[in-house]
Amino acid sequence: MVGELADMFLRLNGVTTALCFGGYDSKLLMSIRTSTPTIDAGKIIRFAVGERGTAGGHSTMAGGQISLLKETKKEQKEHIKAVLGRIFQKLGIAGKRKNRII
Repeated sequence: MVGELADMFLRLNGVTTALCFGGYDSKLLMSIRTSTPTIDAGKIIRFAVGERGTAGGHSTMAGGQISLLKETKKEQKEHIKAVLGRIFQKLGIAGKRKNRII
């Protein structure tokens, strides 16, 4: 579902890149879509996930997942924040205001 949401948000007026993520079944699921191929969504997701999970994609569409099964709730939040921080860093928006839906 995160991929479908990212597809939907990318169609909104003025949106060039959409990142959606959520937790399900003790996993962090991520999806990124962009209309700017030079961003290389696949490379960003693979960098963010690292060796902790699986990721794949290409220049305009990518997804990944990381298992959070053995972590406490606090560790999960910290890990999610770190993963998203790596994505924001690669997108060049670290420290900038993001538009959050929820």
